[in-house]
Amino acid sequence: MNLNQSQTQKQILKFSPLQIQLLNLLQLNSLAIEQKIKDEIEENPALEEGKEEDGEEEIFEQNEEEPTTDSEYELDYEDYFGDEDIPYYKTTASNSSRDEEVYPLLVSQRTTFQDQLKEQLQSFQMDDHLKKIAFYLVDSLDEEGYLRTSVSDLATDFSFAENNITEDEQVIEALKFIQRCDPPGVGSRSLKECLLIQLKRKKVQDDLTQKATTLLNNYFHEFSNKNYEKIMRESFVSLHELKEILKLITHLNP
Repeated sequence: MNLNQSQTQKQILKFSPLQIQLLNLLQLNSLAIEQKIKDEIEENPALEEGKEEDGEEEIFEQNEEEPTTDSEYELDYEDYFGDEDIPYYKTTASNSSRDEEVYPLLVSQRTTFQDQLKEQLQSFQMDDHLKKIAFYLVDSLDEEGYLRTSVSDLATDFSFAENNITEDEQVIEALKFIQRCDPPGVGSRSLKECLLIQLKRKKVQDDLTQKATTLLNNYFHEFSNKNYEKIMRESFVSLHELKEILKLITHLNP
């Protein structure tokens, strides 16, 4: 005799007493349900049959005659939602009207001081090698437009960079083209040269401008130290002329 063991799985649906009572009520018709409720009230004195209030009908009629405005039903979303529950469109601010046209954001390319100088150099007639030197010098200017590195060092550095021998005279020739660019005085190697270039490029080359150029060339050190007596004594200029020359020089852009 062989005994075989087997395991089966069955689903048993169990109802609570309250669920069973609810199912029994659902099977009754409306009259039977009403009678069932009356019987329950008679058996249980704690239960009380609800009564319809006349006030509800009056409120309903009043609402039909006087419709309320939308403002009476406005909701404060912050009272009903937390910061994480507020809909995205309620927290997004827009400063434009619906009829306003929306234009794409244009990104403008920033033009540097060196770019402006190189554009000006394009208008001058020079060979390619000299133009490369001029561009190299432009990139070597400091933020004030001065060329602080010596001509010899620039010629040596450019020769190594381009693997081509460059003479000092070629650097000076390229520098002269830069000094013809705007603003006047750019590419100067010293304050004295900067002021002299500006005087040379003045549209009106009158007698006062010529005297100012001569005095700056010969007495720049005295001007820097405000040794005006020596300037007047050696250059034979009057005090009035010297004041006018100083006024002209102080209006230049160092």
